Parts: sequence; structure tokens; C-alpha cells
Amino acid sequence: MEQVEYKLKKFKFKTKYQSNLPLKDSNLKRIVEIVSKDLVCFKIANQVFFENSNNNSPASSIIGRINTLNLFYSRTTKPSNSYQFKKLSEEFTVLFHGSINKTHYHKIRNNYIEYIIMLSKRIPGNYSHVFFEPECRYCDRILFHNKNYKNIKIDIVHLHRKFKKIELIECKTTMYHFKMGLLDPSENKHKRKRNYLLGFKEIIENSSDAVTSNFAFATLAMRSEFSVQELNSISPIDILTREDIESTCFIF
Repeated sequence: MEQVEYKLKKFKFKTKYQSNLPLKDSNLKRIVEIVSKDLVCFKIANQVFFENSNNNSPASSIIGRINTLNLFYSRTTKPSNSYQFKKLSEEFTVLFHGSINKTHYHKIRNNYIEYIIMLSKRIPGNYSHVFFEPECRYCDRILFHNKNYKNIKIDIVHLHRKFKKIELIECKTTMYHFKMGLLDPSENKHKRKRNYLLGFKEIIENSSDAVTSNFAFATLAMRSEFSVQELNSISPIDILTREDIESTCFIF
């Protein structure tokens, strides 16, 4: 048995975000509330956010795309709830109709996947805690204090003290720039992010009292979007692709 050097109860996670919500945004909350109730709406929102890095497209084009996706997903899974689909269409009309500026849309798009992952990790009770972009400390000292990735913050940290479970999940809408960064020979923020996760993974799996752990990137990209070389550059950190997210985040 490996010697236990790190105990989960001695890890501290401090976040500046009130209530640990990634973005207190009414548009985002309404969209997530809709997609959490209907699988087809969930799939539609995932695809629309994946395809549109900005909200420059006319609202009419987006609604046309949403209608097409609704027909497709309703055939391949099950018909959408007409009421929820109507509400989702209205929400995306707002995002692409000009009342939401580019900066606001960018925040909504980036925080969408973070919000979904955060909600899926919340477990009722006093033992389960979810943190958004926390500073991680062990025995009151910042983790990896002597490494060049010491200041890295991971989007979602889930800690269940009773079950001795810890999860660190970094969310990327497409992972396009991240994948390119890992393949770049020079040092960059993307490599530091991966190294932070890898360092944390090694500590937890080899020298801690954790019973269960998970270290992963979550993305709206499909698994087919990744080449073997890209997967190897991310390994041994897991990837939660859209297939994983749509099958595990909500119970429909």
C-alpha cells in the first residue's frame, strides 16, 4: 500500500465567486433550465454553442438551424417537448437579435458548459462541495508553490469528504485552441493547465487517501473531432466529450 502523504481533509479550496456560480446571468440560467428538462433541447443548445463562437449570424439563420436540428434529433432520439423547444428558440433569438453584445455572448457561451458540469456534480448533503475556479491549498500553502503552473485555476473542483472523492474538471467549449497549444513546441498556458491537472492527478492517485478521483477536460466537441495525436497529447487526463456530457449530466 502506498504511503499516504496527502489527506483530502487538509485540502482547502477558496473561490472569489459568490455561491460558486460561474456567471449570475439570467439568459444563461434560463437556457440551462430548459436544456436540463429535455434531451433534444440539450443537444440543440450544445450544437449551436459549439458552432457559433460569436453572435454575428442573423437570428433568422440561427432559428432555421435550430429547427433543422430539432427535426434531426427528434428522429434519432425522441421528439422534443414542444413547450421547452419554443422557449429555447426564444432564448437563442435574444442571443442573436442584437440585444446581446459580443462580449456578453462570449461569456454566456464559455460559461454554459461550466454551469452544466457544475450542476451535474452537485449532490445534496453537507459532505459534497463544488467550487468554481478555486485557489487550491494544502496545509495552508498554495499547491505546487515551486512550479511554473502554481497559479493555474481549474474551472470545477468537486470534493466529497465522506466518500473521499475528488474531481477536477477544466471546461472548454471546443478545445480547438487548447489542442493547438499542446502541440506547439513552445511553453504556453495550455501546457501549464495540463501539467497542473497531471500533477494533481499524480498526488491524488499515488500519495493520498482518496478513494475515487477524476481529472478531465469537458468539451462540447464530439470525440470524432480529436485526432490520435491530439488525444495522446492530452493523455493521461481524460476527456469528457459531448457524447459523455449528454448521456450523464441530466436525467431525462
